[in-house]
Amino acid sequence: MLTFDNLGEAAEEELGEPVARGAHHSVTQELPVVLKLLDRVGLKATFFVEAINTERYPDALRRIVDDGHELGCHGWRHETFSAQTAPRKRALLGASTRALRAMGAAVTGFRPPGGALDGSDLRLLAGAGLDWASPAGTVAGEAAGVACLPFRWPLIDAYFFAPPLAPLRVRDGLPPAPAAPRHFAAAIARAIDGALDGEAETPLCLVLHPYLYTSQSRLRALEELVLRLGRLRARGEAIVGPGREIATDQRARGAHLPTPVLDASSWATSVSAEQEHR
Repeated sequence: MLTFDNLGEAAEEELGEPVARGAHHSVTQELPVVLKLLDRVGLKATFFVEAINTERYPDALRRIVDDGHELGCHGWRHETFSAQTAPRKRALLGASTRALRAMGAAVTGFRPPGGALDGSDLRLLAGAGLDWASPAGTVAGEAAGVACLPFRWPLIDAYFFAPPLAPLRVRDGLPPAPAAPRHFAAAIARAIDGALDGEAETPLCLVLHPYLYTSQSRLRALEELVLRLGRLRARGEAIVGPGREIATDQRARGAHLPTPVLDASSWATSVSAEQEHR
């Protein structure tokens, strides 16, 4: 499953950082490069974006949709989902999905900012017309009519590149400094190899962030990854696509999917990893 998270300054603004609205480099510089690369190899992806971008960057969202990619919900302004009350969660999901769908996108997927999701949240997602989600977790499955396709923190690019995620790297026995792109590339290559060898039934979920690709070395690593995924798909060796496609495939493989195993606590009790990596 190929996914991209975050757009614009939403996450920085949610953290209270000073930002200039309406001209974020992730939209003006990195997003066009990513879209061009995906088009070059004929791959489609899910872009989980904060719904405030319907006001800030409507043209960018229209281009994502017009290029055939999926828009997924990532909150309104990257609010840590697990920190909200149930009524607040319901309100955020309603406002966010309405705004994104007004862009002409059939928004059916959700990734919670912060990564954490629990079983009771799945009913809220279903009530908002969302039928698949991608939280942190270990086992794919389905509950309350929502297919869960989880990601693992050590397989997101921010785990390797974002300075604020140093505590997470240290926890896992790695140096605190951001890793070289070759280390990211090697880790993802090993994960892909394992998926191709059938080591796990849970689909491999790749989580990438356009705003991180500000250097030529990182861009080369991204290009090599996307080119490999394109070759695997073209040869019929793997299904590679957006979350809605993978969710459909999972449902087709078995009518009785297991109960998903979710990471309801995220990677730390005091902070949200997805938010802190900004």
